[in-house]
Amino acid sequence: MIADYPEGFTFQSAVQQHKAVSALAGQAVGTMRVVTVIEEGAPRVLYAFWKIPSPKAMSDNSWQSGSMLGAVDAETGKVSHAGAGLDRQILEQHPISGKSFAGFQVPHWDKVKEVANQGHSLFPEFGVFGWDIAVGEDGPVIIECNANPFHALYQLPHDRGINNADFAPVFDRVEARAQAILKERTEQMKQLRKEQQV
Repeated sequence: MIADYPEGFTFQSAVQQHKAVSALAGQAVGTMRVVTVIEEGAPRVLYAFWKIPSPKAMSDNSWQSGSMLGAVDAETGKVSHAGAGLDRQILEQHPISGKSFAGFQVPHWDKVKEVANQGHSLFPEFGVFGWDIAVGEDGPVIIECNANPFHALYQLPHDRGINNADFAPVFDRVEARAQAILKERTEQMKQLRKEQQV
């Protein structure tokens, strides 16, 4: 480890998942992928899904065999069902616990959204982020932030792509904002260079 990582290590306490989440899906932490966008100067949650770990896995990486993705209503935090595999096999119940996905309320959902929006507000120039947020007993814990939310995962549990009538206009506005920021920064750099040459 020392040879491979000479810069050092960061040791962190293990996240303890909320008991209600573990009762349904097992002890391995399954994060909520919460995708935020900035519009009109403020971040907001666009969509969400639950990365449910495979019963044999220690993490929620969706490429692991047996992993599932839960469809989460971004407004309410309620789960309707889960899907498994690229063929979108619909699961009404968890294969091990036997508990139903339908109607499951993600604990602390309002706080989950608040934390995602607060995180995004720290990086106001970025238009889109995908936050992986664990739900602990006392509230949400950000595990990681993804500059590329990997939108393809959204379509597996929600059964539609992101280029839909609801999202396409949002992404158009986010892109237009990014282009405007880029243009402004480019003009600022040109002006700075001119001033330095004088």
